[in-house]
Amino acid sequence: MKEQVANWLQDPTEMTLFGVTIQQTWPDLWLWEKLLNEHPELKAVIEIGTKHGGLSLYLLAQALQRGLSFWTCDIEDYSWAKEPLAKLFGLGKHFICGNVFAEDGKRLKHLLEKTQDIHPLILFCDGGDKPREFQMFAPCLKSGDIVAAHDWNMEFWPKSVEPVKDMVEPIMWAECEALDSWTRFWRRV
Repeated sequence: MKEQVANWLQDPTEMTLFGVTIQQTWPDLWLWEKLLNEHPELKAVIEIGTKHGGLSLYLLAQALQRGLSFWTCDIEDYSWAKEPLAKLFGLGKHFICGNVFAEDGKRLKHLLEKTQDIHPLILFCDGGDKPREFQMFAPCLKSGDIVAAHDWNMEFWPKSVEPVKDMVEPIMWAECEALDSWTRFWRRV
């Protein structure tokens, strides 16, 4: 029984939130809560990689509660749009469908660089190419913005940060390590 509970707590493929696949671990959700509580100055959350929509619902609920702007981007329009909470929260109005890398990331770069009233913000790299997302969009962030990446040491490694390491500094590292989190956070310097 203990092994089943441990797997459920640590295996994001087994995780759901409100019955929707979330692909995160419970410690990761706690870290998001802690980060948002400790940074009330944040004005927006932008997620790359909507997938099933479970984390998008969580982040949108956080944004609605805290008065933040929220967008989620994915290359495909998923079935999450039919979920009752997605309809209730209006997740579709916060969804940008398209390839974030198209035209050298022009659409997302424009949002990050030209929209002044959304900074400081959090950019969450959780799409299909997290290292490329991080390396392409972290330079577009303003000082004080936060960038996060999922699938630490699985799809995103310390070497993924190397090309932009002088632009970012790790935050909440001790908490992430202690909880063996799948997510890591950096502040844009």
